[in-house]
Amino acid sequence: MTGSSQGVCAGVAEAIITPAISGPLMFRPSTGVHDDLYARALVIDKDNQRIVIVCMDLVGLDFAFASELREQIKQRVGASMVLLNFSHTHSAPFTIPYTVSNSDWFRNGEGCMWRDTIRSRVLDIVSQASTRMVDVVLRTGRAPLNIAVNRRTELPGNAIASAETSDIVPWVDVLRVDRVGGSPLAVLFNYAAHPLAVHRASDLLSADFPGAAVRNIRGYFGEDTVAMFAQGCAGDINCETVSRGFEAAETTGQLLGEAAIRAALASTPIEASQVKLVTRRFDLPLLDPPSAEACEAYKHVMEARLKLPDAGSAAEIEERWWTIDKIRCMKDLIDRITRGERWSMPFEINAIQIGLQWCLLTMPHEMFSEYQRWIDCTSPFARTMVWAYTNASDGYIPTELGLEIGGAEAAPFPAESAVLIFSQRIGLKPGVEALIKDNISAVLNDCRSN
Repeated sequence: MTGSSQGVCAGVAEAIITPAISGPLMFRPSTGVHDDLYARALVIDKDNQRIVIVCMDLVGLDFAFASELREQIKQRVGASMVLLNFSHTHSAPFTIPYTVSNSDWFRNGEGCMWRDTIRSRVLDIVSQASTRMVDVVLRTGRAPLNIAVNRRTELPGNAIASAETSDIVPWVDVLRVDRVGGSPLAVLFNYAAHPLAVHRASDLLSADFPGAAVRNIRGYFGEDTVAMFAQGCAGDINCETVSRGFEAAETTGQLLGEAAIRAALASTPIEASQVKLVTRRFDLPLLDPPSAEACEAYKHVMEARLKLPDAGSAAEIEERWWTIDKIRCMKDLIDRITRGERWSMPFEINAIQIGLQWCLLTMPHEMFSEYQRWIDCTSPFARTMVWAYTNASDGYIPTELGLEIGGAEAAPFPAESAVLIFSQRIGLKPGVEALIKDNISAVLNDCRSN
């Protein structure tokens, strides 16, 4: 709604990527569709550098498929950087390498056809967006918002837990992309909270509260504006309305949408004098694997659980499913240990600097919220938008204090934690927080340097 584009062009497109019903929602099949899942593409071009951003209503993707898709996008449209962000809605089939059963379904089973559909439709919308480029003005905005809770505050017996977990990320960030002299082409908005309002309350497919927020934003700006949600560092953050159903998802999404609208309306132009792209890749070290004997002992404990009688309640059926899958995880871990395999956890930081005042920094995995708060405080830019769940996701990334406290997201084997269920199977070594922050600082400094 302002003058010169400063040589910035952009295009948008979207497509429905809802799968056939019966795909696994964590441990049980979906039974229908409440609202469709979408993939949305924003292509930005400045100084012959083409940036492709795709936001999807998915839990995430594994590194192999995400890397393949990103390379195909680069080849298709000549992109300099490709970012795939995932809302992490739990009301979509589990497309990250989380549990053996879900991974098998998506990679080799019935979900494989849907995998090909995702690839095809993402490539299509990126191509469409690239052919619809118009001159644009970029704007940045932020508004306060608190619709979340740090789920680790209730860890038992933790005198230090409150020091780590009393905070969330209490704001929504917006990148507004305006047609020159016209209405918004896109509103790209970012918040940190697990989309769990529908989780376990229904077996219908849904984009959860991010989908409701998108509808709210489009209702305000009009259908010719594409609204795109990007997930922040929500590894330890839930929405306040966990498992309360679709009405709660709509209410939460309305609050998020209204905050994004306020941020968009109060946004200020970005002086797009230059664009700088920085990528940094490294590996996070894991703890030494346990002995095969320790793994066998744990597997026997799980197998003994299967022999216990149950009454067939929903909770017992779920617990039995998890027990069977943990046994499969243990078998996989034993095989890798027996082969003498050593492995680590890949990590990739990407940054887009536009002008001297604005930066987007992205990371993979389920990052703890402290990382986003720390980046906001230490970044040399006036406004830094931060995303996790970008390009791939294969586990939680706690802080050093988080590793010390433990809990479902951070406890190493043999504790009953989510660490075993992700494909790396074993926990992160102490020191990863410093390693990640050092690399983030280096990326931001590379952006800032001329």
